[in-house]
Amino acid sequence: MIEFNLEKGIKGIAQTTVNKAINLVNEGKVNLKALVSDVLPLSNWKEG
Repeated sequence: MIEFNLEKGIKGIAQTTVNKAINLVNEGKVNLKALVSDVLPLSNWKEG
C-alpha cells in the first residue's frame, strides 16, 4: 500500500510549478504575469 500526504504533496508540486513559471517569466521566455496574477494574486503569496 502506498501512502501519500496529499497536503504536502500538492503544496510541494504547486510550489515547484510556481517557481518554474516565475523563473521563465523573469528570464523573458514567457509572459505569464497577467495570468498568474489573475489566478493566484501575488499580493496574497507567503513564503514557505
